[in-house]
Amino acid sequence: MNNFWYEFLKKILLTIYKIYYNPKIIGKEKLNIEGPIIIIGNHKNKMDKYNLMISTKKRLTFMVKEEYLDFYKSSPMALEELYNGGVIVILIEDIIDKTNKALLSQKIASMAIKTKATIITCNIKGDYKFRSKNLNTKYKELIKVTKLSTNEVKEKIINIIDKYFE
Repeated sequence: MNNFWYEFLKKILLTIYKIYYNPKIIGKEKLNIEGPIIIIGNHKNKMDKYNLMISTKKRLTFMVKEEYLDFYKSSPMALEELYNGGVIVILIEDIIDKTNKALLSQKIASMAIKTKATIITCNIKGDYKFRSKNLNTKYKELIKVTKLSTNEVKEKIINIIDKYFE
């Protein structure tokens, strides 16, 4: 889909979404940075991606569960997006087990180090109901990877995943 139609449809659909669900976005100014970004957060509902889309004018590329667990297939696409200064979003389901959590954290850390991407965390909470009073997306931590090792970044990601799924 070319950029015009993407932006046109995004504007219309997200306006309807905002009116219907009334989501609160907290800390979206953290997305106003230059360079590649990896957003990681919890995934509670198929509608979660729209909370992120209304947070920024940047085009977001979402990795679905099958892609982030099989990085060998999706990694070239994700790396290309990041090398071009893009934004990759990985919403992690709360059913992730310890083995996959460690593997995923290692892969995200490696991708962030290779591309010098900033990692931004987000936490989505609340109910998807008409004019919801408690639906919010909170952008929390910024991890600048330029002065960290892959293992340090991996540990930070594991701690974040643990914190979001308490």
